[in-house]
Amino acid sequence: MKSSDRELFESAEDHKVIQEESHAPAYVLFRDIQVGSLEPGKLTDLIILSGKLITVDPDDLINLEVWMTMVGGKIEYCMEGQENVCP
Repeated sequence: MKSSDRELFESAEDHKVIQEESHAPAYVLFRDIQVGSLEPGKLTDLIILSGKLITVDPDDLINLEVWMTMVGGKIEYCMEGQENVCP
């Protein structure tokens, strides 16, 4: 993880929560070899939002912008003006 990527997380605890929320479903479905974590060779579905989902007030979720979506490791959408978050 690059140092700029670390800024996405408030703390190591945030990272742990996100990791568990993505790995557990893959493990239960016996697909953790192909998906469930960000590792070379694994398929990735993810979104990058304008705010931190873990800390935003639930009433403000509607105001978050989707900056990028990735499906199966391929970028499907990158918001204009947010190209710096799209690899």
